[in-house]
Amino acid sequence: MRTLLIYAIVCAIIVKCYCDSAEVSDGSEEDAMMKCAEELGFGHDEIQRIKNSTVPDERNENERCLMKCIGQKMKYLTSEGIVDVDHLLELSGEMIEKEGYSKSEMRQMLEKCAKKTGTETCMTAFKNMRCLMNRSK
Repeated sequence: MRTLLIYAIVCAIIVKCYCDSAEVSDGSEEDAMMKCAEELGFGHDEIQRIKNSTVPDERNENERCLMKCIGQKMKYLTSEGIVDVDHLLELSGEMIEKEGYSKSEMRQMLEKCAKKTGTETCMTAFKNMRCLMNRSK
C-alpha cells in the first residue's frame, strides 16, 4: 500500500509537469510547458509527442531541460534542478495523512532523491524525477 501511495504522488507530480489544470503563481502547467517549450525552441509536433509520453527521453538534453524548466516554473524543483522537498511535502500532505502514512517517511524518500546529481542541472532534474518514479515501484 505504501508503494501505491508513493506511486500516486509521483504520478500526480508528473501529471502536473505535463499539463494538468492546477494553478501556479503565473498560470497553469499548460502555460508553464508552453513557455518552456518556446524558451527551448520546441515545435508543435515535439510538444504533442512529449505530452503523450510519461517521461522525457534521458538521451535528449532538450527534453531533460524541458522537464527541469517546467519543474522550476511549477516550483517542484529548485533552481539547481533538485526536488523541492518542502514544497512537494506540502502538496502531498493531505494525501499522505488521509492514507495514514507519516510525512517523515515521505520526507526521507524525497530527500534521498534530492541527493541525485547529474553533470548539469537538466540531468540532475531528470535523475531526481527518475528516482521518485523508481522509489514508487
